[in-house]
Amino acid sequence: MSNTKKVIIWVLSAVAAIAVIIAGFVLITNYINKKPERMAQSFKEKIIGTWAGDYEISKITFNEDNQARLDVLGVGVSGTYTVTYDKETEQYSMNLSYNSSVGISVNRDFRSSLNESETELTLTDKESGFNLQFKKNDSNASIDVKSTEANTSSATEKQATADPDFQKKLIGKWINSNNNGGYDFREDGSVGVSLSNLNAEGTYTVTKDDDGKTRLKVSYKTAIGMTISNSYFAQIENNELALSQVGAENIILKYTKA
Repeated sequence: MSNTKKVIIWVLSAVAAIAVIIAGFVLITNYINKKPERMAQSFKEKIIGTWAGDYEISKITFNEDNQARLDVLGVGVSGTYTVTYDKETEQYSMNLSYNSSVGISVNRDFRSSLNESETELTLTDKESGFNLQFKKNDSNASIDVKSTEANTSSATEKQATADPDFQKKLIGKWINSNNNGGYDFREDGSVGVSLSNLNAEGTYTVTKDDDGKTRLKVSYKTAIGMTISNSYFAQIENNELALSQVGAENIILKYTKA
């Protein structure tokens, strides 16, 4: 074989080797660049399902199509969620967005993590640093969000007037049956809210429907930025306050005057 042919073969081999190296580099680069997307998708697949929590949030469900359902104090609302991964901090983030006609509004960003067994989910609010912890729940029980919201909306159509007599009876502190939460209603229309050792400040109004039912509306904002606004049918008898949520009257919460 002549030297010229050897040089040609060597050049072609070198070019082929360089092409393979370049192709490999491109593939590796694309793989690395797509790592956040892959990691986020992997985390999302692990959290699909229902998780049971504490405090105001009783249950949260993540679906495959980025839809989420939040059950709060017996009321269900639907929203969306997204998961991202930061390869520099190696942390997952989740955005939750809800907007419901029953008064629950959320648009928050959380740092997200799972324990080793992937049975406990921790969401840390990026703004306040407050932690929400959930445990995997195999139960498929759910609330009909549309019917709940429709019932609440329908109930609010009744004409209402101020009920100063009931408000006078309401002033003061009321403790729930578990002695771990309650309300502190004040004359100026403000209220202190304590639920499972979570404290918040808000406002309240007392009105009477044209059918004679007394309605209590309590609104407050939690440490994680969640706005809660609930309406109840209220009764006071023998220093006991009974609240039944409008649209979910089968759930009755009872409090004793402190």
